[in-house]
Amino acid sequence: MIEESEIVPIEENNVYRCAYLLRISEERRKDLIRLLEFGEFLKENKIENIIVNIYGDGELVGWLIDEIYSRDLDDCLYYQGKTNDIKATFKINDLAIDFSYSQSFGMPYIEGILNGKMVYCFENEGSKEVLSRIPLCIVHNFDELVERIENSNQITVKQLQDNYDMIQARYSRKKVTEKFLEFLGRC
Repeated sequence: MIEESEIVPIEENNVYRCAYLLRISEERRKDLIRLLEFGEFLKENKIENIIVNIYGDGELVGWLIDEIYSRDLDDCLYYQGKTNDIKATFKINDLAIDFSYSQSFGMPYIEGILNGKMVYCFENEGSKEVLSRIPLCIVHNFDELVERIENSNQITVKQLQDNYDMIQARYSRKKVTEKFLEFLGRC
C-alpha cells in the first residue's frame, strides 16, 4: 500500500482505466456476466472513454477471454492476467471497480483505497461493511457507474485521503493484528 502523502488526484482523462481484481472461477460467474454486460452497455451507448483492466486467475479465464472476443468487447475489456504487485497495478489504473453480487469481505475495496484510488462497486455484504462511511463508492446501475467514473477527476486529494484515513483506522495491519490478538486473548 502507499503512504497517504503519495495520493494524487485522478486526472481528467481521455480514457479512464479501471482495475477489476477477482478470482475468475465458477463461483464468480454471475459477477463475470455482469462485467460482460457492462462491456455491452459501454458498446451500445458508444462510451469509449472507459476501459476495464481485469486481473485474476482461475478455471474460467479461457471462458472469459472467449466471451470478451465473441461479444466484440476487446476494445473496452482487457484481461491482464494475475497481478503479484498490487501497488504497481493501481499505479497504472485510475480507479478500482467491482461487479460482485456477493463479496464476503471487501479486500479489493481496502486495497484500492489504501493505494489512493477511488473505488466503485455494487452494493453487497462486503461493500456495505467496508464502505459504509464512503457512500459515493456504491453504485446501483451502469448509468450511475459510468457517471461516477467520468466525474472521478472531480474527487479531490483531500477526499481520497479522507477515504484512506477511514479505511486505515479500521483495516490497517496494526488494527487487524490488535483485533486478532484481542480475540485470541478471549479464547
